[in-house]
Order: sequence, then structure tokens, then C-alpha cells
Amino acid sequence: MTTYENEGELQALVVESPELVGAPASVVALREFALPNAGYLDVLLIDLDGAITLVEAKLNRNPEIRRAVVGQLLGYAGGLWGMSYDMLDSVVRSRTGSALAELARAVAGEENFEPDDFRARLATNLTDGVFRLVFAVDEITEDLKRAVEYLNAHTTSALEVIVLEFRYAKVEGVEILPPNTFGEESARRKQSARSSVNRWSESTFFDAVEERAAAEERRLLQTLYDWAAPRVSYFYWGEGNKPACTFVFEAPEGAVQPCRIVVTEGGIVVRVAFGWARKRPRVALEAMLDRLTELPGFAAVREEVLAADFRKHPGLPITEYGDEGIQRLTRALEALLEHPPEA
Repeated sequence: MTTYENEGELQALVVESPELVGAPASVVALREFALPNAGYLDVLLIDLDGAITLVEAKLNRNPEIRRAVVGQLLGYAGGLWGMSYDMLDSVVRSRTGSALAELARAVAGEENFEPDDFRARLATNLTDGVFRLVFAVDEITEDLKRAVEYLNAHTTSALEVIVLEFRYAKVEGVEILPPNTFGEESARRKQSARSSVNRWSESTFFDAVEERAAAEERRLLQTLYDWAAPRVSYFYWGEGNKPACTFVFEAPEGAVQPCRIVVTEGGIVVRVAFGWARKRPRVALEAMLDRLTELPGFAAVREEVLAADFRKHPGLPITEYGDEGIQRLTRALEALLEHPPEA
């Protein structure tokens, strides 16, 4: 067996052959990817279905492989979790000069790429923290095995953790790479659990509403839905245990998703997703917030939304809106969408 000269060789190996770490061959692969407040991730892989793989490469001679690497990769995942699609796209643009969707289209080919689906699935995975974490090493240590085993046993199905050992040999000019995987079985069980999660559609969403929501909630929801139907580019129904519907509008700056309806155990909640509307000029976001703060529930969080630079997604039970509140919500959404773009 031969040692790698540096960890960059492992990174290059993952970028050139992403299928080695469980990703498809067709992915957007980014090396030394800067995550706000988290540092530089060795490799970020985003496949065309919006699945996200974070890879940290470490050689056995690096003392960080003993323990620090686990916290390091979890820190990167924490930096990515909750990031909006637009925030991630902004980081990708600053690094590559191209939009994330353009990079994905280049990988997929024009005829095989649906940008709206890509955006929606990736946005959901970012919000829910659905990640695959991969430690790419030249030699698996017992400490790392134990840590991966623990993480897979005690975290949700949204998080998969594996170690890939890339031993390397050169025999008479022929390079041989026999990869060895640890944690794949437990990660596969998580995949199976996640694949059983509901993927909602218009019909199944409204079936769930009929079954779970009270009559007044259903009536208010129908009012809001009827207002949105002729105005949205499309409804994104999402996936998960809770039925959800997101309004996706086309703005001059691109698609925005400022309103999300979730059917919870306690009833229907309507969220205003400021963080998914930040493509719009700030003055448009402020106009939306001004109209929403006519409602007591939103007036209470106004300063919090401003302090977070419009990255919050506050919500209220639909019954707290009432008929008047639904009208104010629609006027707020209209204010967001009708404001002219910045010059």
C-alpha cells in the first residue's frame, strides 16, 4: 500500500468519482467550499434531485482524524442547515461565477433538467437538514468507527454518516484503489426509513386537510388557496410527516416562496417565509412586514424579523388570521410581489 501525498488527492478523488461516496456520477461538485461562520468544507456534492453530501478528507497521519474531524464535519452541517436556497446560490455564485441551477443544468443537460424541481427539493433538504456526511480517509481508525456508529444510531433519519477508506496501491504501474466502507448498513436503514416518508400532492394534501382540520380551518384555507391559485407559478407540496403547501411566485429576480401552509397536530399553521423571499428588494420585504404587523401575532415578532435581516419564518394558526387576517396576508404578499425591482 502507498500513502497519499496530501489530503487534496483524496478531495480530487471524490470530485472525479462522486459515486465512490454514494452520490450519483452527475453532481455539482465544489471543493474547499466556504460556509458562513463554519469554515471551508473539503467537498460539497449536490445531485440533481437536491440531495446533499458533505465530505471531509483526512489522512491518518493528521492528528485531527482522532476526534476533531467529527466535530468539524458536524459544524459544517450545522452551517449549512437552515440556509435558504438563495443564500446557498449566492455563495456558489461568489465562488464560481455561475448560478447553482446553471451548474446543475450543465451536468444534467438541457432536456433532463427541471430547475423548479431542483430548487424546491434542495430548499427542502437545506431546511430539514437532510445530509449525508462522509469521512474520506486513507485508514479507518477505531475512534472514527465508534463515532460513526453512535451518530447513525442516535440521530434522525435525515442524517446519514459513513466512513470511506481509500487504500491505495501501485503495482507495476497499475494504480489500484480498493475502497472500504463503514457505516453504510446503518445509513441504508436510515434511507429506507426516509423513503417511507410521505411525498405530498395536491390531492393527498387536501385529503389530509379534510381528515385532520376543523371546518373553519378548511374554509379559511380554501379562501387563501383560491386567492393564490391564479397567481402562483406553482404549488410545491413537499414531503414529510406533516402535509405542507408552499406558494412559489415568479418575481423579477426569480422564484420566491413567501408563504407556506403546514397541517400540524394542533391545526393548520400559515407561515410567512421571509427567508425564502429575500431575492426581492429590502423595501419590498419591509412593505410586506408593514402590512403583516397590522395583525397582533406578527406585530409581536416585527423587531425579531428585522434583527434577523428577514431570515425568519414566523407563523400563526390559520384561525388567528380569520377572514380579515387572510385579507391582510394576501395584501402583504401582493405588496412583496408588486414592488418594482431595484435599479
